[in-house]
Amino acid sequence: MGAKATDMGRADKALKAALERTKCAAVEKVLAQSNGNVAEAAAMLGILRTSLYRIMKRYGITSPTRTQTRN
Repeated sequence: MGAKATDMGRADKALKAALERTKCAAVEKVLAQSNGNVAEAAAMLGILRTSLYRIMKRYGITSPTRTQTRN
């Protein structure tokens, strides 16, 4: 039973790592789509802005520079 438990532990760690990479990539993609607007990105992801900031901090994600539009 020990070998199976070890295999399950490895599979669990691999799944968690894959989910973390996916979450990080999704946040980066949505931030780019929103031109760095964190409030807009959070709305697109269906989460609170404060939650998005927490995720960004955890994964070291910085918001892309928002382009300045002036007339």
